Amino acid sequence: MRYHNITKDDMLNGDGLRTVLWVAGCCHGCKGCQNPVTWDIEGGLPFDGEARAELFAELEKPYISGVTLSGGDPLHPANREETGALMKEMKERFPDKTIWLYTGYDWEGSSIHWFCRRAGRRPVCGGTEGRGRLLAGQHQPESHRRKEIPGERKRNASLQIASAP
Repeated sequence: MRYHNITKDDMLNGDGLRTVLWVAGCCHGCKGCQNPVTWDIEGGLPFDGEARAELFAELEKPYISGVTLSGGDPLHPANREETGALMKEMKERFPDKTIWLYTGYDWEGSSIHWFCRRAGRRPVCGGTEGRGRLLAGQHQPESHRRKEIPGERKRNASLQIASAP
């Protein structure tokens, strides 16, 4: 996996003060995308041990609420395995931190269900008892932020990722 940036102390990409990992690679080509520089899967830098250590050092800080995975698309086919492994490691090391993941894949698409099964998670609509959010659907230029529509299977719904039973 490759990445473009690790943003520290971010207040714009999820609840609370967060760290954001901007991954490389996106094949959606959304009109009005704010980050077209992240579309190239070969762009950015390798997400290596040094980058992982930088990300985890930020998550060690008690005032950081969690991490947001964005980009690009963390669920781009070339990113899925490493994204899943990284999420699993973060949940084990930082169980009280939330993980938000932005993807351009629609909820109805098989990519999200495949990823959740591989990551040992099950997708669940609505609720706030989980420790993360999956925001699915292509960027809509007329709405700056994706809308949260609990309990409904609609594009741009905020979806919780809960531990698999």
